[in-house]
Amino acid sequence: MQEDLVSKLTEFGFTNNQAKVYLSIIQNGSVTVGEIAKISQLHRQDIYKIIPILEKKGLIMKTIDKPILICAVPTEKALNRLLEAEKEKINKKVLELELNVKEINDEVTNHPHKERADEAPLFFQLTTDEQVKNRADETFENAKISYDLHINMELINSISKILAIRFQQLNKKMHIRMIIENTDEIEVQKIIQAFNIKNRSFEIKLTKPSDTISYYLIDGSELWVSLKKKTESGHPGVLWTNDLCMVNFFQNSFDKEWSNPTLTPFKPYQTNDISVPQIT
Repeated sequence: MQEDLVSKLTEFGFTNNQAKVYLSIIQNGSVTVGEIAKISQLHRQDIYKIIPILEKKGLIMKTIDKPILICAVPTEKALNRLLEAEKEKINKKVLELELNVKEINDEVTNHPHKERADEAPLFFQLTTDEQVKNRADETFENAKISYDLHINMELINSISKILAIRFQQLNKKMHIRMIIENTDEIEVQKIIQAFNIKNRSFEIKLTKPSDTISYYLIDGSELWVSLKKKTESGHPGVLWTNDLCMVNFFQNSFDKEWSNPTLTPFKPYQTNDISVPQIT
């Protein structure tokens, strides 16, 4: 328990020895330096160096009579002051970082990189939560026409909450098509209704489970392929690419499967009659 308290105090900026001295005082009332040394198992010279630091923090007081006794300011009041000081430091740091972000962004914007005419397509393996989130932020912000998903139930269960948020970010005019590898309509219904996608073009078809990998296509220009490797939170990693050969291959595969009459159309609710834009 004592080690746990020492660890908690270090989060307020105490060193281990400062925390031990402070605990020796607040847990034993008015004490002498000798008593602190005995309780904390620290040398007297170290304690004499620490006491002025704790005084400066406003945590302790000492008598002027001899023998000198040291006592603590009420703990909650003293630590709350330290907490407010930490908040002030954090707020100041956040403000500085926000200004740095603006300055860096302005500098980068004013000096855009020159794209090569023969620039090769990009392939990224995204294996951390932040990598996936940052790439998805850019993708969903710029998406305009279509979003096609071929997804199995394991993945859709894993990322259903994320998909619900992302769907709400999409342009209302976008056409969403989803092929789900599950023929249990009741099970699918529970997940899809949670998306709450209304007033948009949204179609779902069900197919039997298979070994097909899950993938997404956005605007016919970028491809997300689910990987077996997981991120730190347990979500699947992603292979992202804008290689048109791969994008077109997966798009043709999706369109071919979408046209297969053996797929079961699924309508969790009626959507408004929205015209579907075509990819050019």
